[in-house]
Amino acid sequence: MRGLDGRANRIDYSYIWDKMPLFPRIMYYIGDIGCHQKESRSFILNENQMPVCVRDTGIFIGMTSA
Repeated sequence: MRGLDGRANRIDYSYIWDKMPLFPRIMYYIGDIGCHQKESRSFILNENQMPVCVRDTGIFIGMTSA
């Protein structure tokens, strides 16, 4: 899953998420709503773009470690 350049605060890729298993679907919906998901600003793991950008990943890690 790559090339998820969308807009924040909107669901841009529901036609992709609806085909996923439940847990990844939830994670990517959350990312799609709250993050722009630009590929150039996102981690890529196993040829899959993470559901949120690097900045949001850092924010979520910081919130869980606080």
